[in-house]
Amino acid sequence: MGFGKKIFGFCKKTGKEIALILALAHGATQINYTANDFVNYDNPSQMRRDFQKQFDFPIKGFEEDIEEQPKDIMGIAEVVQREKQTKNFQLRNMRIESNNYLKRSLAEQFGDIFTIGYSGWYFGEKIGITKKAGQKTLTHEIKHAKTFDIIRDHPEFLDKWKALAKDENGNSLYRGDVVTACKRVRGLEKLFRDLPRPVNYEKSGFVSNYARSNVYEDIAETCEMAELDPCIETYLFGVSPNPHNNAIPKNEKVVAKIKLAEEYGLIPPGFMEYSELKRLFPKALGAVENGSGTKTAEEFLEKSRAFLDKHPNSVYECELRVNRGYLLESKTVAQACSKNKQLEWAHKYRESVRGSPSTTLEECNNARNKEKEILKQNRNLTDHLDIAVFEYEKALKAGFKQGMDYSNALCALQRCYEILGDEKKAKTIQDATYEYSRRVNNSDLRLFATGVNDYLESNGSLDTHESRQIDFIGGNK
Repeated sequence: MGFGKKIFGFCKKTGKEIALILALAHGATQINYTANDFVNYDNPSQMRRDFQKQFDFPIKGFEEDIEEQPKDIMGIAEVVQREKQTKNFQLRNMRIESNNYLKRSLAEQFGDIFTIGYSGWYFGEKIGITKKAGQKTLTHEIKHAKTFDIIRDHPEFLDKWKALAKDENGNSLYRGDVVTACKRVRGLEKLFRDLPRPVNYEKSGFVSNYARSNVYEDIAETCEMAELDPCIETYLFGVSPNPHNNAIPKNEKVVAKIKLAEEYGLIPPGFMEYSELKRLFPKALGAVENGSGTKTAEEFLEKSRAFLDKHPNSVYECELRVNRGYLLESKTVAQACSKNKQLEWAHKYRESVRGSPSTTLEECNNARNKEKEILKQNRNLTDHLDIAVFEYEKALKAGFKQGMDYSNALCALQRCYEILGDEKKAKTIQDATYEYSRRVNNSDLRLFATGVNDYLESNGSLDTHESRQIDFIGGNK
C-alpha cells in the first residue's frame, strides 16, 4: 500500500512538472505571437497600411505570411473588394494564421491538437484563414460576417432560410450542432461520419454535405458556390440529356435559397440574370464566329444592356462589358470577312492556328498580326469597331475591376486602336498594360478598385462614345 502511494505521488508530481513545462513552453510561444502583433500595430509595413486604408480593417500575421506572400494578399484584396462592393461589411481584423505551430495562438494550438484541420473561421467580427486557404474559404467566412450583419436588422431572414431546409413532414434537415461538433473532434469523427446522412444531400437542397451542419454553414456554402464554383449552374439550370449522362433537373430548393440570398444582399443583385447571360455568351460568340447567324448575339447584347441598365454598379459589369465588346468586335470582323476574301482566309487561318495544340506562340502572333494588317488596310469594313471600343472603355470604368477582365479590356483596346489606325492611343494602352503589370508585381491593393485609370486619364486615353453606342444598340445602325 505504501509503495502504491509512493508511485501515485511520484506520478502526480511528475505530471504537474510536465504540465508546468508544457504551460511555460506554450506561454513562451504566446510572447512571440503577441509581440509580433504589437510591433506590426506600432510600426506597420506599407502593405499593412495600404490594406487598412483600402478596406478599413487591419490584416494581422507574421511577415512570412503577409509581406513575403504578395500574390496571396492580392488574392485576398480581390475578394474583399468584390464583397464590399456587393454589400459592405466591417471587421475588427483579419488574420493569416501561420503554418508554424509555435507561431499560433493558444486557441489555434489546441485546435490543432484536438480538432480536424480547418481552413478558416469567423468569430466576434474577426476572420482567420490559414496560409493555404484560397479565395473560396475567404468568401465563405465573409458570408458569415454578412449573415450576422443581416440578422441584426432582419431576424426573419434565418427563419425564411430554415423553412427551405425541411423535409416533407416539416422536420429540419440539419444535422444539429452536437453532431457537427463531434465530427470535428479527433477520434470521434469516424463515429459520427455517417450520422445522419440522407441518400442524396443535393435532392434535399444542399450544395454540399457540410452545408447540412447548420443554417449558418448552409448559407455560407451556398453563397460561396454561387459566386465562385461553376458547378452552381447544374443546380440553377440542370443538365440536358446526352450520350454520357441522363438529364439532371434544376434544383428548385437551391434556386429558392439563391433567390433569398440575393434578396437580402448576400450575393450580387441580379445574380440569376447574370447566370443566364453567362450561359448565353458562348452560344452567341460561337454563332458569330462560325457564321451561323447573329440572332443569339443580338439577344445577348439586348439582355446584357438591360441588365447593366438595371444594375449599373454590378460587380459583373467589367466582365459583361468585355464580353459585349468582344462580341461586337467579332461581329464586325465576321461582316468584314464576308466582303473581303483575303481577310476571310487570314481570319480562318488565325482560328485554325489558335485551335491547334501544336501551335507556338510566335505562330499565333504572326497569324493575328496578318489579320490585323488586312483589317487596317480595309478600315471601311470596320465602321462599328469603335462601338466595341466604347464597351472596353466602360469595362475599365467598372466599379469592381476583376484582374483578368480588366487586363483583357486593355489588350482588346490596344488591338482595336491599332486596327483603327490610332497608333498614339494604341501605344498609350500598351504602356498602360505594362504599368498594370508593374502594379500587380508591386502588390498595389487598389488595383481592383482603380486599375490604371489614373494613368490613362493623365494621357487622355479614356474616351467614350455615348451617342453612337445608344444608336447602335437601339437598332438604328
